[in-house]
Amino acid sequence: MTTPESMTNNITVPSGIPRIQQFARSFIVPSTCVLCLDQILDVGSEYVLLDFTENGGIKYQTILFLHSYQIGYVITITMVDMKSEELIKRSHRLTNDICDWVIIEADFLFPNDNSKKTNR
Repeated sequence: MTTPESMTNNITVPSGIPRIQQFARSFIVPSTCVLCLDQILDVGSEYVLLDFTENGGIKYQTILFLHSYQIGYVITITMVDMKSEELIKRSHRLTNDICDWVIIEADFLFPNDNSKKTNR
């Protein structure tokens, strides 16, 4: 069975393009769409997903981060909406600096709520 991680090796990516790094229960996701401390996402931690709509609006959801992987120039992040329990995936091409979504630390929007802090 081919996994997303093994598929990354089949695509030539120039050395100047950053790659996702995994360590312990965290991922360093080198994308302009990840606005977290050092671009680190901790598995099982809460974040806020902001989606920018075509009409200029912003939709936000509190999410639980699950996993991230990279195939060539495209990173994909998998998460769960904390309210609806819906599985969500967002992808972004690393050569594109413009994001139509971003993930931010939950305590950025809710600074006094200690239940929203990441595990770090």
